[in-house]
Amino acid sequence: MKIRASIARAVVCLLAILFLVSAAIAAPDTQEQRAGELSRVIPSVTLLRGGQSIAADAKTPVHWQDVVNTLAGGRARVSLDDGSTVNLGSDSNLRVVKHDAGAQQTVLTMGLGKIRIQAQKLSKPGGKFEVRTPAGVAGVIGTDFYVSYEGDAMSVVVFEGRVKFCDLAGACVEVGAGEMSSVQKGDSKGPTTPAPAPAALISGVYNSTKVESAAQTIPGENAPVGMVTKAQSARVGSSDAPEGTTIYSGDYLSTAAEGILQVRVGNLTLEFKGDSAAHIFRATYGAIIALNQGR
Repeated sequence: MKIRASIARAVVCLLAILFLVSAAIAAPDTQEQRAGELSRVIPSVTLLRGGQSIAADAKTPVHWQDVVNTLAGGRARVSLDDGSTVNLGSDSNLRVVKHDAGAQQTVLTMGLGKIRIQAQKLSKPGGKFEVRTPAGVAGVIGTDFYVSYEGDAMSVVVFEGRVKFCDLAGACVEVGAGEMSSVQKGDSKGPTTPAPAPAALISGVYNSTKVESAAQTIPGENAPVGMVTKAQSARVGSSDAPEGTTIYSGDYLSTAAEGILQVRVGNLTLEFKGDSAAHIFRATYGAIIALNQGR
């Protein structure tokens, strides 16, 4: 079961990369304009440029249209030329559509995974810093925020300042410091009303994108939390979740309208009904559930 789940996650990651690469190929020629550089990689990171895969390390330049990809257990920090930083968690990929430091024009596209951004404040007329996913767009008003896109859902957690969070139809909310919101791809309801983010959730999303030494970060994130004991139309991340699938800290769990998902955490059994979605994080006393929707 674990092997099958790992293969499914690898396929999903590959599809997300292909989506980003196809968009990059269709984009205008940028003549390899520099956007910044990789300042930290753990343990290995690939960079897709012009259809070629590059084994990247610290100090590898990042150009417009490059795709940064981390595998399971991997992390990366992109230091942009305007002083902004982007931390990628594991199983994540990000395309730098453009980054014009002088004009303060930045557009990033995420096909899968989770990132934390510490952006420089915008001072230029018409300046923008946007993160786009297939479900929505997050535009910087403040300076420090987290974005994830897993299981067709985009989530935003703001550490400092404010973020304008919109679905693809243009319905928007403003998410303030200490708040969170999410939107499901294709959901006509738009982003959820911003609500206070639990301290445990803030700690969890911070740790999932922290780029320190491998010894400090990766074991904690990769620690198993529990196991799927029953599943019907259920997913972990963007992969199907058959019985026996191992659940790790930071995983995104979701069920379809007719779905059900049971997860055993120690001696406790958690059950998610249809149309439910949540992140799960390891805690000293078991697990923390950050419910995005459902029950």
